[in-house]
Amino acid sequence: MNHSLLSVSARFFATEHATSGQPHTGHAHRVEPAARPMQARRLLPTLMLAALLPLSAQAAQPGVSAPATTQGTAPSAPVQLAQATTTPATAQKPATQAAATDQTPLDTLAGLNLPVFGGKTLDIKALKGKPVVINFWATWCPPCIREMPDLANLARELGDDATIIGIAADSGPHVQKFTEKTPGIDFPLLMAGYKALNLSKQWGNEKGGLPFTVVLDAQGQIHWRHSGALDIEALRSMLKSGDLH
Repeated sequence: MNHSLLSVSARFFATEHATSGQPHTGHAHRVEPAARPMQARRLLPTLMLAALLPLSAQAAQPGVSAPATTQGTAPSAPVQLAQATTTPATAQKPATQAAATDQTPLDTLAGLNLPVFGGKTLDIKALKGKPVVINFWATWCPPCIREMPDLANLARELGDDATIIGIAADSGPHVQKFTEKTPGIDFPLLMAGYKALNLSKQWGNEKGGLPFTVVLDAQGQIHWRHSGALDIEALRSMLKSGDLH
């Protein structure tokens, strides 16, 4: 658009120059054609200003810049940090979830055969019959690592009444470093890597952010889901209320 306006301006200027340089022939002529050079002079600044306004507006607009190249770069983290939201499972349960197979989330998790950090074992199907908290986390996620000690304390407090499981969207070496710096994280940590993101989306994490937590009832179905940092006291009250049995 700017090139077209500048071109029109140039043609007006050329017309003015050519018209003003023509010799008089002595023949009668109308006033209107003779006024065109004056019209061109008046329109030229307006056209030039119209051509420049989009450029100045773009330069002044915050956040507008040339597209950045991504060649040779990689994201520092595989997924984003979650904004805190809590949703009852009944308000967000996918229509296609286990429609044909009647699989519970525990069945899905058991079918993935994810390794347990530290060489431990976990019979996931045997967890049916009591509430289960599943927390998706990563070592590069600040709210995730802040709440891990609280989850570990809650797991010890609950004992056999409920189970807390962490699913790491991370690698073994990173988790190893974290557990060395943060002793006492003794509840099961499943190593899922990038599979964690897909699994969390299946269970209602629409934006794919971390941390993300689901609470399963005693039948293995999702009772509650939460994106963002946890309110540990609210979680404790839920697990001890008896509503999940």
